[in-house]
Amino acid sequence: MSLKIKAKNYLAVKSAEIDLSGITVISGINGSGKSTIAHSTYKLLDKALNYNPIVDKEVSEKIFVFLQTLSSAADNLIGLIPRSESQKIREPLHIFSFLIGRLEFSTPEKKKADILHTINLMFHSIKEIKEPKTEKQSNQYKAFLTLLSNLADNKNNEQTDIDGIFLGLYKKIESIFSLSETKKSERPISSFQNSWKADFKKALDPDVFNVEENNVPIIDTERNLVSLPDSVKKVIYIDSPMSFGERNSRRDHWNELNNLFKSDLPFGPMFDYNSKDSLGILNGSFEWNDQKTSITYTLPNGVSFDLFENGATGLKSFSILQLLFREGYIGKKTLLIMDEPEAHLHPQWIIHFARFIVLLRKVTDCRFLISSHSTDMISAIKYISKKELDQEAIFYSAELIEESDFKFEYKFLDHDIEPIFDKFNKSFELTDNYSEIQE
Repeated sequence: MSLKIKAKNYLAVKSAEIDLSGITVISGINGSGKSTIAHSTYKLLDKALNYNPIVDKEVSEKIFVFLQTLSSAADNLIGLIPRSESQKIREPLHIFSFLIGRLEFSTPEKKKADILHTINLMFHSIKEIKEPKTEKQSNQYKAFLTLLSNLADNKNNEQTDIDGIFLGLYKKIESIFSLSETKKSERPISSFQNSWKADFKKALDPDVFNVEENNVPIIDTERNLVSLPDSVKKVIYIDSPMSFGERNSRRDHWNELNNLFKSDLPFGPMFDYNSKDSLGILNGSFEWNDQKTSITYTLPNGVSFDLFENGATGLKSFSILQLLFREGYIGKKTLLIMDEPEAHLHPQWIIHFARFIVLLRKVTDCRFLISSHSTDMISAIKYISKKELDQEAIFYSAELIEESDFKFEYKFLDHDIEPIFDKFNKSFELTDNYSEIQE
């Protein structure tokens, strides 16, 4: 199945049509939109693949507001019902609000059942309230009913109709969960856009940026549908390995990646890429501790150290891919998006890493989208893939076409990397200008 990125007038990208069929490398100068394409592709596919959790999060947010309002209403019951009855209602409300706020709740079915049970407790307690005797109690009671009536969306504002108000509350909860099931079935764009805006502060224009599978857009405005990709079932985004092992990174994709490694999946054998000339360090082995909070890296000579605390950043780059391979996350329907993977690597290790990438593709049949402006990485991927793979890596170059607006068009180079070298090797010319001896 074909998978293609399409962008038009998307930030620095004037136009781009980028095929993701094997190993795809995009190259360009700083500010040409490489990271924009890489990160946006990850976010779009990740949200399409994990649409149901987006809907569950929407439900949690609605329920959180519902419970907070219900809790405020319950505060007005103090003095109107026995303290024990008040505590019986208010404590579950506070607990549920806390859990939902942290998104650490149970299944939707259990969530709905617990909330309905709490509402039912409140209803039976209210039925026992005697007519308020003082003006203060009367005002408390009216405030309580007003909050509940508004929460139940009572159009007639029948504040004294307790049965009607609570029936409205039951219906509202049922409606929230029923709507979520409908959304999971129909996958409308609205939920995707809500999640996108939370990340990017504005909605995505699918005509400006999209990913297509077999020429059908993932974000399909004509059908108001976020289609579920079939050719990719896992998408992983890796930029700087500095965030590897952090408990709470500021970057969501690193939190997701670090959480992947903490799953209970079986730990398989190391990926052997037979690199005999890597000074030995890349041929070391590593193991998690029992809590999966640290990794012990052992060199071939037996020397061990904590990878998170003392490991070179470049070594972490290799370890990330090794971990993904050993825990079974890399397969035929995996897309690995790597933003400047050569960062933190010296030239020799760049070549090893390029070979590592190519052989991972060869063994697992996964897909790669790699952004790079390293001629070492680009040439290594080209020649190693030509030797090792039936399908060579393909390359795209960001060409500046509107200098005043700093807009770039991504040109398909196929297997030809000379245009990239012509562009990047200008650095030698600049160096020569400063090395000339002035007479």
